[in-house]
Amino acid sequence: SPRDLWETYLPAFKTLVQKGGVKEVMCAYQRLDGDPCCGSNRLLTQILRNEWGFDGVVVSDCGAIRDFYQKGRHEVSADAPSAASKAVLSGTDVNCGKVYLNLPEAVEKGYIKEADIDVSVKRLLEGRFELGDFDPDELNDWTKIPESVVCSPEHKALALQMAREQMVLLQNKKNILPLAKDERIILMGPNAADSVMLWGIYYGKPTHSVTVKEGLEKKLGSIPYYKACALTSFNEAASKNIRKVLEYGTDDFIPEVEAEKEVYSIESILNAAKDYTTVVFVGGISPLIEREEAKVDLPGFKGGDRTSIELPQVQRDILAALHKAGKKVVFVNCSGSAVALTPETKSCDAILQAWYPGEQGGHAVADVLYGDYNPSGKLPVTFYKDDSVLKDFEDYSIKGYTYRYLETKPLFQYGFGLSYTSFRLSAPTLTPTGKKNGYKLSLDITNTGKKDGAEVVQLYMRCIDDKEGPLKTLRGYSRVELAAGSTKQVTIDVPESTFERFDPQTNTMRVVPGNYELLYGTSSDNKDLKKLKVIVE
Repeated sequence: SPRDLWETYLPAFKTLVQKGGVKEVMCAYQRLDGDPCCGSNRLLTQILRNEWGFDGVVVSDCGAIRDFYQKGRHEVSADAPSAASKAVLSGTDVNCGKVYLNLPEAVEKGYIKEADIDVSVKRLLEGRFELGDFDPDELNDWTKIPESVVCSPEHKALALQMAREQMVLLQNKKNILPLAKDERIILMGPNAADSVMLWGIYYGKPTHSVTVKEGLEKKLGSIPYYKACALTSFNEAASKNIRKVLEYGTDDFIPEVEAEKEVYSIESILNAAKDYTTVVFVGGISPLIEREEAKVDLPGFKGGDRTSIELPQVQRDILAALHKAGKKVVFVNCSGSAVALTPETKSCDAILQAWYPGEQGGHAVADVLYGDYNPSGKLPVTFYKDDSVLKDFEDYSIKGYTYRYLETKPLFQYGFGLSYTSFRLSAPTLTPTGKKNGYKLSLDITNTGKKDGAEVVQLYMRCIDDKEGPLKTLRGYSRVELAAGSTKQVTIDVPESTFERFDPQTNTMRVVPGNYELLYGTSSDNKDLKKLKVIVE
């Protein structure tokens, strides 16, 4: 719908173009209003260039131009020359693929003029000149960066900081975390000793990746470890040795994985854990099955797409069995997207969402589990309760999805994340800036606990008059680090653009006069938010 296009799908791109100054934009595979995105004059010329002022390069997703004419795909073009000309005339400068080799024939047939092609050629040359592509190495700064700089201590420290800050503590019953260093733990799970999982997809290869096992060993010394299962079954053989059948980067990046010598079972897992009070289970999913074009079909996954958001059943069964056996269970979930963990909120004492945390991920997980780093991450996506929330895969309507339109309560709210300390927000002051409909929101935040920590104060907007609009939309935030017992003032800018919304009367995004609410707090959950009413003139 026009509302979803302008209010949900386009705003992030507009921000990146106008405020981020990106140099390249990629056009996607699908169609919008009948035109493939890479052949859409409306998207690439009217909106991107004319309205937003983008002057960089547009590159197609790989194979997207071929889809114009390939049988069974879009079939909006008769052949390769007409597809190439349609894409160039719409504003796609670079073809990831070979279809643009047909442009000379397209010119001969009168589909396109050389002057039209020159528009894209000039953009490409400007980009290559800017990169120093035609300069000798001695004049090009990029050629002078040695490996020692790429893998410098400063960059490793930055990777560790990023990994720590992305950790989101979702559950911590009876404050089981942080763990005491004399706690009798055993490490389990398919992701506990997996370094490749840490990278995500579209990665650079680190000189060394610190697994969770290595991170814990660095902190504790030798620890007992029992893998317990593969991602979706009790052993690698049963899951068809998925590493070997996936196109995962280049082959030299993928360690050869043999079938497990031992076929795991619930009985063997409980036997391994019998002498330990606490199990740290590092599971979830992995880029091996959550990725583009994976050649694997497993329960809940088909060719790299997830057909279910539930945690793989084998892991669910193991966690439940450990809980039933009286073990304290600390579950570290690794994933690139939301996982439904409703049963795990009962079987696990603590849940840490670690994502795919990069080369220093193992150190970061260990630091959080043992309290050497106080978690401060907040969920950037909604964690739904189960599969029942999901609509048909081809239903692109945002209704019923995300914190902005979800009518039912999710498992974990967007913007949610626990800490090892506690915070209190004061009543705010909303001060006009003198600019039309512009304000500054100020409040005090106090660390009322006994540990240093950081909190993220979040600001949301809702238009009371817009009955079809979002329940709320994030409009600002401030991450504040506080020593135990200290107080700081937080100020968040509230410019007029805060109140911008979709106007169905004009089919545009604009500031419409009316009654609005500003909601401020520590997550998108209504119980964590307080409201201020604002009249926009």
